Amino acid sequence: MALTAIIGTGATLTHSGLTFPILSIDGPNITREKIQASKMATTGWHDYLYATLKDPGDLVLTVEWNGTLPTFATTAASTVLTLSNANTLTGTGVITSFEPSTPLEDKMTAQVTIALSGAIS
Repeated sequence: MALTAIIGTGATLTHSGLTFPILSIDGPNITREKIQASKMATTGWHDYLYATLKDPGDLVLTVEWNGTLPTFATTAASTVLTLSNANTLTGTGVITSFEPSTPLEDKMTAQVTIALSGAIS
């Protein structure tokens, strides 16, 4: 099956308390633990087991910032990433980091991290 790349322009993110125009989206960075299973008798190469639980990771957004802060909810809210081809990634998460930048003679931006929890569909 041939893979067809798509352009990111037009992607949107819906998350409670986040209303800033998005410049870029990184993630989610889904991971699964690798558990070393080597023994004293192992030779040459390490052996590994792989955990069954996956970590949904974070979404990291660069947004235009207008000087207001997003809502920092304490409970996970629905998070929907809609790509430019209308495919969606849906999960729940909370904003865990908001890092604004105010440069001289340039637009203000911020980096926002949304920590995801549970399954991503």
